[in-house]
This record gives sequence, C-alpha cells and structure tokens, in this order.
Amino acid sequence: MLGAAALSVYSNTSGMRGSLSPARLMEVQRAVADSILACRLPGSPEPDPDAERAPAHRRPASRRERILDAATQLFSERGFTDVRIDEIARTADVSIATLYQEVSGKSDLLRAVLWRGVQGILYVTAHALSRAGSDDPLDVLIRVFVEYALDVHGRIMPVFTSDLMYLPDTEQTQLRNAQMDYRAEWIDAIRSRNPLLTAADANALAQALFGYTCEIIESPQLRSRPGVTAELETIARAILNPAALRGAPPES
Repeated sequence: MLGAAALSVYSNTSGMRGSLSPARLMEVQRAVADSILACRLPGSPEPDPDAERAPAHRRPASRRERILDAATQLFSERGFTDVRIDEIARTADVSIATLYQEVSGKSDLLRAVLWRGVQGILYVTAHALSRAGSDDPLDVLIRVFVEYALDVHGRIMPVFTSDLMYLPDTEQTQLRNAQMDYRAEWIDAIRSRNPLLTAADANALAQALFGYTCEIIESPQLRSRPGVTAELETIARAILNPAALRGAPPES
C-alpha cells in the first residue's frame, strides 16, 4: 500500500501539476512521498471468514438501473471503446430493443454514468458536511470519499479518468466544472488545516489522493486487502497534510 502510494505521486504528475511551477511541484511531490513512507498503517485485522466473502452485488429492480449498472461495470473493467452495446444488454438481462427504449446508445450511457458519479459524490459530501457539527471538514471528506471509492460507485472514478474524452467537448467541460465544484471542498478543507498552502498546493494534494485511489480501485490485490478502508484513510491523511509543507510558505 505504501509503495504503491509513493509511486503514484509521480505517476500522477500531470494531474497534480495545475498552475504550480516545476520547482514547487517537485517540492510538493517530495513532501507527499516522504509523508507516505513515514506513516504507520493500522495493524492488520484478524482474518474474518465472513468478511472475506464479498457481499453479493445487489441487482437493481428497474431495467434502466440495471442497464446503467451493467454499463458502469463493463466500462470500468474494459473501457468504453472495448464494450459493445449487446454486451451491456446481455449483462443487464434485457434485449437490445429494450435497451434502446431507455437510452440512445453507448455515448448516452457513458454520459449518464459519469453524471451519476459526479452528482452522487457531490450530494453525499454535502450531506455529510452539513451534519458534521464540530468534526473537522477534512476528516469528514476523507471518511466519505474512502467509503464511496471502495464501494460499488467507486467504479465510476477510473471511467471518468479514462473515458471522459469520448464525450463532446461541451459535455466534457460541464463534467469537469462539476468535478471542480467537488474539488473546491477539498482545497478549502486542506487550506483550513494548513493555511500556509496556496490553492494550487492544496489542489495538487487532492489530486495525489484521487490518483492513488483510482489505482486502488483498479487493483484487485490492493482493494481486497483486509483493513483496506482504515489503511486508505491513514494514507489519505499523510498525503493531504505532509509535515514538510507545514513550515515556511513557498516563495512567490
């Protein structure tokens, strides 16, 4: 977990860069990598035979929901371009004619899946923050995000990263703007914890967490680890509040 997290800091360089200068980007990446490698993960829980049996995925009752669920599963496993419409229909247990009564085609399904992912995380986050009381907003964001990412809807995150390009430019822009609304909550919470950070610094830290989490979602070995939820929460805190960035503010 720690090795994969440290490596992901550099494999996600393009996502972290934003408006940071090359020198500041290197400084932030080094601080995050050092913080990851220095953090202590929770002790491995005792094996639980019941926990090792993954709960059966609930089959949606309505046919439209079954179609969206099937599309999400197949897009996340193989990517948008490699999935055929008849495979989605078969996985959803509907005919192709029935599928076309609900959606106009594969692009329509991709659009619906991505909007569901963005709007879903925005809603559950806003709900959790509104009920947070005295809890630190960053802790709330981490808890909600990790639960969402490791649950069934987390499958949408890698689809967003890999397949957004297959939608028209205007729709890509709308989805990215909605994603920026979500990221703004992270930037604000990170800077509340550490006021010395700029918005660009905080954006880079949030992007580092998002990139690593996508790698966990796509790795059956990491995702199935006992105690992965507690481990990811611990690593998230290390990524978002590295000790080396708590000192003097960066030079302008």
